[in-house]
Amino acid sequence: MTEQQIRTLVTLVQKGEVDAKSELVKLLSPLVMAFVVRLAPRNEREDLYQVGIIGLLKAAARFDLKSSARFTTYAVPWIQGEMKQYRRTRFSPVKISRCLWEQWLLLEKHRCRLTNQLGRAPSLSELGQQAGFSPEEITLILEAAQPVIPLSEDALPLPEGSTEETELVDRISLYEGISRLAPLERALIKLRFFQERTQEETA
Repeated sequence: MTEQQIRTLVTLVQKGEVDAKSELVKLLSPLVMAFVVRLAPRNEREDLYQVGIIGLLKAAARFDLKSSARFTTYAVPWIQGEMKQYRRTRFSPVKISRCLWEQWLLLEKHRCRLTNQLGRAPSLSELGQQAGFSPEEITLILEAAQPVIPLSEDALPLPEGSTEETELVDRISLYEGISRLAPLERALIKLRFFQERTQEETA
């Protein structure tokens, strides 16, 4: 397929055409798989492939069609970036609760698959139905286990004197403490502190 045909597919992807997403994935899956083979042993390739496809679709959504660059050249850093972020998070040297880590990995696996199936990020309800968690539980798991420093260019620095390890451990301790509360108490804490509602709004 020519570069112009790829650009046509990317144009349709940016317009929300689901069939175009499927066709683009089918066409460029060998490119994704090439990085999977280089980065992961055989038993980890399925998950890493799903993550790479997310990177490919992110690239398609953000590609400037007026650019003279080839789409595949533009897509490679997105594919590699998603894969490296996933592996960096999965194999973090920080020791955390095994139960929480397994819950996060389960959510991430279902999130990747649903994103590829739906062509968009799944809602908390959709993710919960697949993973067997309530939306509230998902929120707490993600708050506790998400990477401390996001990879975006506008990421805020950590406060002076903080470290990634201590920030992550604090989040995990918070999650494990909140998870022991009654449902109403967990909901109040979520509204008051995670969503920054006022006391009047929470009441």
